[in-house]
Amino acid sequence: MKLLILSYFYTPDVSPRALRWSTLAEYWVANGYQVTVISAWEPGLLREEVINGVCVYRVHSIWLERLHGWFKQANVNAPQAKNTNRRLSLLSWLRGQFTRAARWFYHAVYKQVYWPDGSFSWYGPARRQALKLTPADVLISVSNPFTGHLVGQSIHRNYSRWVVDVGDPFSLQDIDAPNNRRLYGWLNRRMERDIFRQADAISVTTPATLARYAAAFPESAAKIHLIPPLLAAPLVSHEPEIEPDERIRFVFAGRLYPDIRRPDFMLKLFAGLLHTPLKDSLELHIYGYVREVYDAFKPYTELIDQRIFLHGVVPHVEVMEAMRRASVLVNVGNRTPYQLPSKVVEYASLGKPILNLIQIADDSSVAFFEPHPAVLHLREGDDLAGQVEVLHTFIT
Repeated sequence: MKLLILSYFYTPDVSPRALRWSTLAEYWVANGYQVTVISAWEPGLLREEVINGVCVYRVHSIWLERLHGWFKQANVNAPQAKNTNRRLSLLSWLRGQFTRAARWFYHAVYKQVYWPDGSFSWYGPARRQALKLTPADVLISVSNPFTGHLVGQSIHRNYSRWVVDVGDPFSLQDIDAPNNRRLYGWLNRRMERDIFRQADAISVTTPATLARYAAAFPESAAKIHLIPPLLAAPLVSHEPEIEPDERIRFVFAGRLYPDIRRPDFMLKLFAGLLHTPLKDSLELHIYGYVREVYDAFKPYTELIDQRIFLHGVVPHVEVMEAMRRASVLVNVGNRTPYQLPSKVVEYASLGKPILNLIQIADDSSVAFFEPHPAVLHLREGDDLAGQVEVLHTFIT
């Protein structure tokens, strides 16, 4: 059987969609399937290559996508080193002004008009590449971003079966929406409904997402299936590793978002622990994209690189090694009940104590961690001093 996967993100990217679909694609190849992937190109990557038997084509609308990426990543809240050189200080000030203007343009203009999401420019190159290929037996389109499903919709009649895999809801997303909902809300709902009707099967990752879509699109409810997040990492075949020193290492892995997953509560708890007898042993290591929430770290500037370590985006194997060395793994839940952080599967697989920080009562991670024997749930907004005391007891 031949399969074509349309996934904007793919290995070596370390995003949840890339890890999920590179794992599945390589599993299918190992079991005799022929798998082709069309993903987005990034500087430094080959346009075409075979990775563990999977044929990967990377395509891109380079100039527009680079512009989008630059606007999105530019952040004037990033920690800045002091500079006593007047000329360099002036250049730094000018760069800051330009960056601030770019951020304003991105949020006030660019982000308000694009559709369906910031990756819209991938549609044309991906569709053209797909049409060059001999049609496979099964077409699989992946979101996020939703643009992948639009590509799938445009070519699905050439395939025997079309499977739509939904990472996060699109038209139902009320927090951190992928586009201007006031302008495009009706179009979002119409297009997603049409795609669900035309698809042969739809997969989602949480029961709450399945229930929401079944209610929103009842005509397609029978085609929606639950396929939870998978373990996209080598299984640990020995006891979880703990460093031999006396450090107590908290490790958070994942992306932080300004609207749905902020680090404020995590940082407050950690700062509170620094006033307990454990203070000399504590470290907080954060792995992942934090650029959009730099403001949350401002009150803790003196702790950066002393007690709080921001490692940024690193290879998946490095993150797994850091989690294996952790004393406690930290999960920060979402503000939506239907989204589940992908790292929870790897957390549970490692057999470590888990600190689960939640913002809403019906957080999906609470149900996911229910069978785990060593998890502490703390909810943001409750008495902080009491929570620090509970956390201190949990650790000791």
